[in-house]
Amino acid sequence: MITITKTNFEHEVLHSAKPVIIDVYSATCHSCRVNNDIINRLAETRDDIKFGRFDIDEEQALTEQFEITSVPAVLVFKDGKLAARAFGPRSKNSILGLLEL
Repeated sequence: MITITKTNFEHEVLHSAKPVIIDVYSATCHSCRVNNDIINRLAETRDDIKFGRFDIDEEQALTEQFEITSVPAVLVFKDGKLAARAFGPRSKNSILGLLEL
């Protein structure tokens, strides 16, 4: 799991050869911990996807850039472009389903 920052975003996300799933969270959000656990388990089993995360309080520039209005949120990038995003708690299948959009 990669910590995404404004500094490494271009390299880690936009230039990734793999699809990227980003877990957007806040340290004070209980639902975010649920998503975090699910995404951690996915990261352990799926090497065909790159996984990252950022805290909205620490990465305000990314939060504004991607218009994050609530957390938890999941952003999916393919070929350097935002392909899907979802807000609220998600199941494993729901998160993986975002890759199909």
